[in-house]
Amino acid sequence: WEESTCHWELPGFTGAESILDLNRYGYRVTGVHTFGDKAFLMMLDAYAQANQEKSLVGRRFALDHGMMISPEVIEKSAQLGVIWSLQTPQYYRNTAIVNRLFGEEPAQRWAMPIKSLIDAGVRVTYGADTHDDPERHPMFNLEVMVTRVTKDGQVFGARERIERAQGLLMMTRWGADYVLRNEELGSLEPGKLADLVVLDKNPLDRNVEDEDLSEIKILATVIGGEVVYGSLTADN
Repeated sequence: WEESTCHWELPGFTGAESILDLNRYGYRVTGVHTFGDKAFLMMLDAYAQANQEKSLVGRRFALDHGMMISPEVIEKSAQLGVIWSLQTPQYYRNTAIVNRLFGEEPAQRWAMPIKSLIDAGVRVTYGADTHDDPERHPMFNLEVMVTRVTKDGQVFGARERIERAQGLLMMTRWGADYVLRNEELGSLEPGKLADLVVLDKNPLDRNVEDEDLSEIKILATVIGGEVVYGSLTADN
């Protein structure tokens, strides 16, 4: 928030040195719990410094959450090939707070600019954290990404709306890239795990209005070829 704490600036915290050490030993850095543009720039500067020692290209170093992403952050992310895990519930719940604390321009331009990241060539994935509430369900968040409507009914960054197909890619193929399992997950094809859901409506069907995407129901969940939720019948 406005008067927040940056852990890297606390006494005794190793900060960027941790990134350099991890990269030297061949580790990949993901799950980075950062929120503000300053924190993203600090991480990207550490990634750039590590990249000078040992290339990060193709290794899918990551940044997470996605609030307050400035144009400079987008440009540096593209240059380094950083992959993003954007947690849409953060946009849905917190953008009005960004607007109140920092003003309309950051809220309109910097709050989770999904389309700008994609257009810049950045690989973008979807995340919802681990909580179990309706605001984290995938179809609800597909609706949020398509409409940009927040919890208080406002629209921030209308130009950052994305196509439904892009949102589904964030949840499937591109998400598999993030977890380094794109040979097993992310698409339905021979040789990959039979992990899938069966929906009661096609989210790409234009007869389903944007604001009704959250109403799409899961009829069945299949993991490893076995039904673990719901049922598969001739009707679905």
